[in-house]
Amino acid sequence: MGNRNYLPALVFISLCIIWGSTWIFIKLGLQDAPPFLSAGMRFVVATLILFPLLKWRDLKIPREWKVLSIMLYTGIFAISVSYGLVYWSEQFIPAGLTAVLFSTMPFFVIILSHFMLSDDPLTINKIAGSVLGFSGVIVIFIDSLKIENPMAVWGTVGVVFASFCSAVSDVIIKKHSRSLHPIVLTTVQMFCGAVILFLLGVLFEDFQDFRITWRSVGSIVYLAVMGTSIAFIGFYWLIRQIRVSTASLLVFVIPIVALFLDWLIFGEVLNFRVWIGSFMVLGGIGIAVS
Repeated sequence: MGNRNYLPALVFISLCIIWGSTWIFIKLGLQDAPPFLSAGMRFVVATLILFPLLKWRDLKIPREWKVLSIMLYTGIFAISVSYGLVYWSEQFIPAGLTAVLFSTMPFFVIILSHFMLSDDPLTINKIAGSVLGFSGVIVIFIDSLKIENPMAVWGTVGVVFASFCSAVSDVIIKKHSRSLHPIVLTTVQMFCGAVILFLLGVLFEDFQDFRITWRSVGSIVYLAVMGTSIAFIGFYWLIRQIRVSTASLLVFVIPIVALFLDWLIFGEVLNFRVWIGSFMVLGGIGIAVS
């Protein structure tokens, strides 16, 4: 029983590592593939992985419209809109700025949770912890906050709206979590993402811009398996175990993990601000959950 108490923390840390690595793979993939086709292929592959998993686990997609509609709506918000905007926006703004802007998500979550969830009220600790954590992310990426490309303004708006859509989806899922199996929910959501994003790619992008290289294929496979299938099942399980406002705090840690992976894999230098900002993020999480 004691080991099970540590399982949510273990899943939280694992998700930080997995999703921290996805920013690198998204950037790699966009070098050889347009955003909507790249994102669409990611979720197509994830769907092809998840449907056999449903069959193997003998899980059924519910036919009741009330339950199915929640899965479809959150799939559109969390996957089609949110990921579509992040992929599109990363063409115009640096990855660091994307990380900072997406880190607004916990603020949306704690506000929405206060009004939509009876057991997750707004508290001083949550506000203070979120502000400190967000400030830490800004300290780390302060050099990336310049906007030079005229389209970067729209990229900035796109990421903030993507953050809001993810927050809405997470709070709705928490509200109905007992009736949503994580694997079934993930499968339906990935199917939504696959259909809508791939359709956007077909309508607005050129297949000739999709080059089959080790970067594009490797990016899609890694993001589909680790960053989508495994990570989302883990996250939706986590939401059932802890408050969604607590689970959302992993967004602060993800960019830090991305930086440390850059250092580990590519030898990028970690300056003093990274260490200061990282301690601020960890301190913010500690305050928010206390």
